[in-house]
Amino acid sequence: MGRQKRLKGTEDPAAIPELTQAAEAYEEARDARMKHTEEEDSAKQALIEVMKRHKRKVYSDGDLTVTLESDVNEKVKVKRRDNETEEAAE
Repeated sequence: MGRQKRLKGTEDPAAIPELTQAAEAYEEARDARMKHTEEEDSAKQALIEVMKRHKRKVYSDGDLTVTLESDVNEKVKVKRRDNETEEAAE
């Protein structure tokens, strides 16, 4: 993301370049995370719809297991057998 240059004479004399750079780096990381969050939400909704379409609460394929939990807030869990950590999307 490019930063617009300040017009001559409008520079902030109290500006600290190191803080500005750190803030801009954070801003870029935050914006990238938000984009990935939106993509993850879309993928989660697509998975929920496919599970519903096939009328499945649990689906397994090799080391992959998907569980659809239906309550007020639907959530789907995807787990790999070789990786004991569980990824849950709410």
